[in-house]
Amino acid sequence: MKRLVVVLVLCALFLYADSMYGQYGNTAGLDARFFWSTIRTAPPLSLEHSIPTVPLEWETRTSTFNAAIGRSLGLHPTPAKTPLNTQVALAISSTVNGMPYRIFNVAFESEPKNYVTANLYLPIDVSTPVPCVVFNHGHSGGKTSFSQMAMVLVSFGIAAFVIDFIGYGERVMASYPAHDSARLYPFVAGGLRRIITWENIRALDYLESRGDIDMTRIGWAGNSGGGTGVQFMCVAGLYEQRGIAYAPAGAISSWESMTWPTSGHCQCNIVCNIARYMDHADTLGMVVQRGGYTMILTGTQDELQATQTDPLGTGRTAYDNCTRTAQNLSRLCDVYGYAGSSFPTIVCRHGMTDIQGRPKREALYGFMVRTLLSSGTGQPISEPSVPNYSNDPRLNCYPSGAVPTDAADPYQLIARHVRSLKDAYTLPHDQATYGAWRTQTREHIIAEVFGGWPSTAPFNEHMVSSGVVSGCRWVKHIIETERSTLFSPPTSYAISVPVWVLQPTSTAVDQPVVVALHEDGVTGLFTPSSAPFFIEPNINLYISSHGFTVVCVDVRSIGENLVHWMNDYELGKWSSLYGKPMFGRQVWDVLRVLDWLESKPEINTSTIAIVGFGASGKKLGAMLALYAGALDDRIRVVVAEGGLASYEEPLEWSWWFTHWFIPIFVTPYADVPQIAALVAPRPLAWVAPESA
Repeated sequence: MKRLVVVLVLCALFLYADSMYGQYGNTAGLDARFFWSTIRTAPPLSLEHSIPTVPLEWETRTSTFNAAIGRSLGLHPTPAKTPLNTQVALAISSTVNGMPYRIFNVAFESEPKNYVTANLYLPIDVSTPVPCVVFNHGHSGGKTSFSQMAMVLVSFGIAAFVIDFIGYGERVMASYPAHDSARLYPFVAGGLRRIITWENIRALDYLESRGDIDMTRIGWAGNSGGGTGVQFMCVAGLYEQRGIAYAPAGAISSWESMTWPTSGHCQCNIVCNIARYMDHADTLGMVVQRGGYTMILTGTQDELQATQTDPLGTGRTAYDNCTRTAQNLSRLCDVYGYAGSSFPTIVCRHGMTDIQGRPKREALYGFMVRTLLSSGTGQPISEPSVPNYSNDPRLNCYPSGAVPTDAADPYQLIARHVRSLKDAYTLPHDQATYGAWRTQTREHIIAEVFGGWPSTAPFNEHMVSSGVVSGCRWVKHIIETERSTLFSPPTSYAISVPVWVLQPTSTAVDQPVVVALHEDGVTGLFTPSSAPFFIEPNINLYISSHGFTVVCVDVRSIGENLVHWMNDYELGKWSSLYGKPMFGRQVWDVLRVLDWLESKPEINTSTIAIVGFGASGKKLGAMLALYAGALDDRIRVVVAEGGLASYEEPLEWSWWFTHWFIPIFVTPYADVPQIAALVAPRPLAWVAPESA
């Protein structure tokens, strides 16, 4: 604990050194552009590097996709199917355009206490079993918002099953009053998208149990976030092949265009790591191999057609993104060609951006009649006049218009999944098994959780300023920890981090090194809020007699490197999509600083301690220290103040927490105590980890 005091007090002395503190380097200017360049060149299967040219190549990649997407969606291994406990009630019985029909209110549990509410529109007096279209609505309305389209399909002899999106319609809960739990996705593969995809799969289980639905003629349609739901039912083919026609609206473009900062996409559209393996064309192309059909509904406000100026001064515009989207869709047409499909992919480029615009609705009718009834040409069908039951209380599954009060909210569902993963851990039970477990867990974290380490590049260091204060000499350096090239236009960008080195003037060269990290950067080490738990008297005498070299670092997106135009919510979202989480790159910055210190003959790196502070909410400094110590044996002592005791805790508390200190995909391999265990047999002092 003396080391902790030394770092805190040296930083307190640092507070009064105005000349040292004020001479900031311009390290934040490149971070925005670097962010986009590094994540967009990250996917090994990006458009630039891997366009399939022959059917065999596509089939091989599809096999890879199935395994990878199963992990991304949290559907590998496939979850156990629990009882649906279905409740069905007849709501309306009538006739539309000569076709008798019934509407049923259906509630089922996709998993225990996750009540899914839906309406089944069923044509009567037609040959059974009948085809059915399953609808996912987007970030507005509820199941009845698709009533008009459902009724039109019924008039054609096609059933429709419309589901309430979690957090909408009857599925608004007191503990989940707004659509925010997508912020929990980094904790576990799939996150909210896993919950939604599993609900869709269990909806098919219910339809199949009826006996009057033809499971070989299932269509999918959805708008915006619901279109994303359709998209991920395309890629769930390894687990769910009960679908033949897919019509996502307002959701299909490319991952690149979705990561543009003005795109406005909700992060529930994001599945961690998916862009490492496939783009939108690949996700839709998954249905081709099982004889399926796809229609993409786009509008004048979608990335495919919208044009905007460059908001970041990076030389790229939203129009460039539209071009990329067009390339992506052209690639999808190629995929259909590889499979020998005679049915073309339709891109409807008119109407509003959502599926509710009449031109899109009519395009949808023609597509579903062609694919599910084998009738017509697939061209748009004029919309007949039908009843519209939007917001009709008769279509409520529960009298109160809300799911039961014991319903599990998304926080509880994701936490439950985290606990199931933890229950499956294989942990060491003696010294021999610890060594093997430690090696394997480290490999998983680096390769699967952090997406691998970047290539090392020259430090290109330069000294910014120096001075002496209160018996300590200090030098501020700027070093590069990573370099990347944006493919269009080809421009090289670097991440540069400021490093402050402090040494007592009265001490010899061979001083142990203490690396200090704070969630708010170096400035956080200067404020009264970072005062130690106890105050050591005569601290200057202690420093003089027990000298240390203290190294303070602002890792990327912290302190001087803060990306002012993009908050941690956005950084965490998009970096996770590409399988290169911001937290992993921040750990990399720390390890590169260690490399840099080893290159300095005047610094003794034989004994390095790392100290991280993070008790005020974000907990980043403590978690960075734990992970750096867990992954690098050059760190001989680890001290963490605060931090999370378990990745379950924010789920239990329903926090709106900082994203980037939560590494994606870590929970299948380790919780925080297992990360801390990787430090052994080196000393670890973990002060006041936060726990519920």
